[in-house]
Amino acid sequence: MKKFFPRAYLFEIGIFVVFIVLCLMFGRSQVSSGSSADIQKTIRNISPSVVMIIDQGNVTGAGIVVDGMKWIILTSKHLFSRENGYMIRREDGQNYAIEKIFPHPVHDLALVQVTADNSLTQLAPIQIIASWNTLERGDDVLSFWALALNQSMIVSRGILSSTRQRMELRGREDFFLQTDVNAQTGFSGGPLFDRDGQLIGINTAVLGINTSVSWSTPVTQKQVDEMMQF
Repeated sequence: MKKFFPRAYLFEIGIFVVFIVLCLMFGRSQVSSGSSADIQKTIRNISPSVVMIIDQGNVTGAGIVVDGMKWIILTSKHLFSRENGYMIRREDGQNYAIEKIFPHPVHDLALVQVTADNSLTQLAPIQIIASWNTLERGDDVLSFWALALNQSMIVSRGILSSTRQRMELRGREDFFLQTDVNAQTGFSGGPLFDRDGQLIGINTAVLGINTSVSWSTPVTQKQVDEMMQF
């Protein structure tokens, strides 16, 4: 025997289903919007501390200010082939001469200090991760770098493909963070941040132009503190 439900009952079921669907859609929208807002806030907070490395008028890479009072910048060692003649450029177009370069004895890292200038305002400190052990494959990352083609700063989103990939780069074997960030010339020296806005690495190499395979030299707060004892 067929059972028939009252129209009022079917109408109530329909209203309930629509309500559930709208709740799910609204909930996803709120989560997505919140995540996007957090990312934009992180980018705004970090961007003033990201600089371009200039060699003879050409943008060769980027760096991140790790001491906002003394204007000491962490970048890639391989960007420097001599002791002087380099500059940094802020996103506002202002150039400042690099006074000293302090290369790391082992890793592809270097600290550089710019010549003191009254126009260099104090920057908020950058948060640096305490340990690589908290990183996992699949983690979201933000990579800042300088696009040499038009001399502008770029921010790319990606994920960690590997947290401790051992390989040889530039004649030296080391551990690297691998990401799927698509980068071009000017990638080296740029900072890599996790989803919490903590510095976790310095960009060092890409598989090729416009390929989604790139590597960064991992850094920790302890490591940067030790480098600052120059």
